[in-house]
Amino acid sequence: GHYSEFVSQLYFGNLAVSSAQAVLGAIASGMMALTAIVFTVAYITAQFNSIAYSPRVALVFVRDPALFHSFGLFVATFILSLFTLAWVDREGSQIVPVISMLIVGLFVIASMVAFAWLVRGVIDLQITNTLQSLGDRGRAVLRETFDRLETSGDSNVKATDDELSTRPVTQ
Repeated sequence: GHYSEFVSQLYFGNLAVSSAQAVLGAIASGMMALTAIVFTVAYITAQFNSIAYSPRVALVFVRDPALFHSFGLFVATFILSLFTLAWVDREGSQIVPVISMLIVGLFVIASMVAFAWLVRGVIDLQITNTLQSLGDRGRAVLRETFDRLETSGDSNVKATDDELSTRPVTQ
């Protein structure tokens, strides 16, 4: 009756149990392998950065939030695929849970986007990008420092800033 209609709406009726098990098993093992490869490369990169750059610059790369968020997403995809695999053909029901399969699929897509985000971050290791990033951070610190001086009531700083803003930009 109503229960069988409800179940048929929530589950793939035409997806073979063995196919779902194969897909979920491949996703689980693939995510574990991807996690191992990505973080092996991350540790090698961190070691390279500590040799090639100063320790302060190397910490910028090591503390990148993309690395930690990607790790969490990879592990979540792995665990979700394992739990979904456990529910496929539960007690010989020949049922594949559609919602869980769709969520696993979305997590795999999100994991691939995160992986591309990490690969794009490898470009930041080139010396020109590193110097540009350091320059941007240095300018931000200087801007913040001089903003604090202006608000402290020192009129000479404001006059110098007004005087400099009328001059042509040279570099």
